[in-house]
Amino acid sequence: MPKPIVFIPGFPASELRDENDDVVFPPSPGTLLNPARKQEFFDEMLDIPGKLVAGPPIRSVLGIAKQAQSLYDTLHKFGYTNTDFTPVGWDWRLGVDAQPTLDAVAKAIRDFAPRKVVALVHSTGALVFRAFLAAHPELVSNIEQVLAFGGAWCGTLEALFAVHVGHSESILGLKLITADEGANLIGHMQAAYDLFPPDPARTPMDDVQLVLDGNGNQAGANVDVSWVKAGRAYAKPLAAAADQRLGARNPDFGAIPMTNVAGWGGPTWPSAVLVPKDIQFAAQDKDFGDGTVPYVSTNWIVGANVRTIVVPIGAFVADPIPDLHAHMWDSIAVNQIFHEVLEDAPRKELIAAAADADQAIDFDSGFVNVRMVAEAASGLPLPNCIATAKIDGKKVPVPFGSGRSAILRVSRQGIHHNAANDVYRFTIDFKWTGGSRNNIAVSFRSP
Repeated sequence: MPKPIVFIPGFPASELRDENDDVVFPPSPGTLLNPARKQEFFDEMLDIPGKLVAGPPIRSVLGIAKQAQSLYDTLHKFGYTNTDFTPVGWDWRLGVDAQPTLDAVAKAIRDFAPRKVVALVHSTGALVFRAFLAAHPELVSNIEQVLAFGGAWCGTLEALFAVHVGHSESILGLKLITADEGANLIGHMQAAYDLFPPDPARTPMDDVQLVLDGNGNQAGANVDVSWVKAGRAYAKPLAAAADQRLGARNPDFGAIPMTNVAGWGGPTWPSAVLVPKDIQFAAQDKDFGDGTVPYVSTNWIVGANVRTIVVPIGAFVADPIPDLHAHMWDSIAVNQIFHEVLEDAPRKELIAAAADADQAIDFDSGFVNVRMVAEAASGLPLPNCIATAKIDGKKVPVPFGSGRSAILRVSRQGIHHNAANDVYRFTIDFKWTGGSRNNIAVSFRSP
């Protein structure tokens, strides 16, 4: 019998439904293309809490772009059905510690009693789960372990960007939501401000240098609200509420066992500078996170039984589509982790290599970065690890030093396809004190 799982998705990854149980969010293209229906949608969404309630996690968008469904497909391969799996949707317009959300998580865990559950949390769901633990210490003994993907433990600048700049949405060239409309919508949601990095004056953040003031000092966007644009006064009380509740955070997760999966290789905002009525975002950096949450935030959480596993994001030989933040569980590098957590398979070293997803298919790119990880079963670096790439008849050593990740830069000059009409394939051997793993394959397009 599979271990019971309680799944808490991220932000804004849950449906919102009206009193007739009709889905209001995500809206259909027809709703957003009709001016009257679009205004009705915004009116309903911004009436908080209003008549809308949380539905289940969003399975897919338009039945095509998989969201939670991709996780469900993965779990199905491990024998999971509705009997052993409970997803908990939550109203992300409210705070991560909203009572209806905490009640729903508590009910899901109690319903499996006396069996202990695996809490599977994604992104903002990590903050929801921490709030649940604080509110229900009596249920801690009902949790066997936690499996976290891309946890925003110490915040993310993606939320700050969404609130301040906004994301536009379109389909087939038709403009559905402008960036300003997106910022206005997300800017009214309390959970967005809960996602801002906390107050550095009250939270030990070490290298989490995400938000800075004009003088280059660490700052808190929920504390210093000088960045709020004119006409967006609604942001200030939401920022104050987030700071009051979540401005002070403790990186110690306690004794609950957790496997904490951090992604590395997706374009992620690395820093932002607060200036009057504006925010200056540094260019996105692929080596800073999983495409949404910075690695320094995911890696911030610690505990007596916490192991953080770094997973490279990019093109694998058997899985060329990059699995960014929203679909980290799809990565072939994560399959081993599912076996260990869900089936109690013995923990072993995680060795993986992935070519940069953009460079791997771009003939005009003069080189391809290959992101490699070599981690002990505990998540710690393997001692004295060296990767040796066998490229075009040459052996190229790449020492890991004291870390668990390294980058191999492969020049395209002189490289010709050897595995298919336009694919070059090579292998990498990993060796460390006490062990080795050979013939890890990497491929990319090549004339």
